[in-house]
Amino acid sequence: METERRIASVPVRSVTQTSDRFLEFAAAWGGSERIGDLSPAAPILRALILDRILQRSPVVVEYESHRLRLFCEYEDEALDISPEDEDLPSRLPHPVGGDVSWRMVVPCPDGLVAWATDQAGMAGITGWFVVAGPDGKVQSATRAPSDARAEMGGAVEIDTEALQRLIDQNGRR
Repeated sequence: METERRIASVPVRSVTQTSDRFLEFAAAWGGSERIGDLSPAAPILRALILDRILQRSPVVVEYESHRLRLFCEYEDEALDISPEDEDLPSRLPHPVGGDVSWRMVVPCPDGLVAWATDQAGMAGITGWFVVAGPDGKVQSATRAPSDARAEMGGAVEIDTEALQRLIDQNGRR
């Protein structure tokens, strides 16, 4: 079974509120009773919402043969979404609170795949949070959270070449 929902973002909700709404859907669909357990994914979702990646490519929450595809809408399209359009499906694929195996597949453009994969690894969310590149190929975190944090040594390192590529990409839209 495949279900699709469109989630309104700016100007209906802030980027933070939009990422929270994505996580509410994921928690309900994936069987997590505590939305806070999913919060480490929020910074990655916010970056994708800001870049409008989720307008074209959905986040997909998978549970067994069930798939929930979540897109993001902005401006006029966001204003056209009614609250009923954002309701959870009336039938969830599992009993809420059951012991389930699920995952959230998040689409990333080439310039963000490595960053999102590293962020997921550092946050320790690699079990249920999966990064997919533009070709749909699933990426996996390459290091444990403690290794990544130790490597960073508390300092922030910016890959200026990757940043410039992102700026150039966004300028061509």
